[in-house]
Amino acid sequence: LSGPADELRISLYSTAWIKVARQSFNGARNPGWNTVPSAALTLGLANGVYYGLVEARQGGDWAKEPQRFMVVMTR
Repeated sequence: LSGPADELRISLYSTAWIKVARQSFNGARNPGWNTVPSAALTLGLANGVYYGLVEARQGGDWAKEPQRFMVVMTR
């Protein structure tokens, strides 16, 4: 994106790439590092490894490449 994002969409997947959670966060996000509340996104997930995708929207356009990340859940 060429500037701040209007919406972030985070999806979590199991190690078999089955979607186990998805949440959208509205409101401006500046380029670079941002934080979002993750409690609702991870509620009910068991300990283990999950893969994630972060998609960003600016105006009506979604970024072409989602950002990938890995989560190791331990409680």
